[in-house]
This record gives sequence, C-alpha cells and structure tokens, in this order.
Amino acid sequence: MDSIKNEIKNIIDNAFELKKNNFNNSFEGKKAKSIELENIIDVALDNCLAHLNNNYPSQAKEFANSGFISEYLKEKQIEYLIG
Repeated sequence: MDSIKNEIKNIIDNAFELKKNNFNNSFEGKKAKSIELENIIDVALDNCLAHLNNNYPSQAKEFANSGFISEYLKEKQIEYLIG
C-alpha cells in the first residue's frame, strides 16, 4: 500500500508541477488561479484513477475510497494557493 501511495503522490505532484503560473492579486488574477486549480485537480484525479485501474485493478476501488487521494490533494491545494 505504501508503494501505491508513493506512486499516487508522484502523479499528483507532477500535475501541480506542470502549472506554476504567477497571477496578480486582482479579481481576474484570483479567478484565473481558481480555474487553473480546478483543472489541475481534474487532471490529477483522472491520472490517479487511471493509474489505479490500469496497474492495481483489484485494489483500485479500496484505495480510491480510502481518502488518501483527497487528503493529499488538499495538501497540494494549500501549497498552491499559498505559493
């Protein structure tokens, strides 16, 4: 299970690393950052679920329901919004 967690962390980290745009503090900048964050999360989730289904089909549902993905995504969201 730990190796799967590390693989999922890498997938999520990669999704966030691809997008490091600087946005100004205006309303438009904040809105753009929010939209980008939604897109990053969608890509990360899709990639995680595809990885689980392709590589661990017998464990995919259990792992997806464990809450690990959502917890790690929350951590990355906070880092993204602060940084």
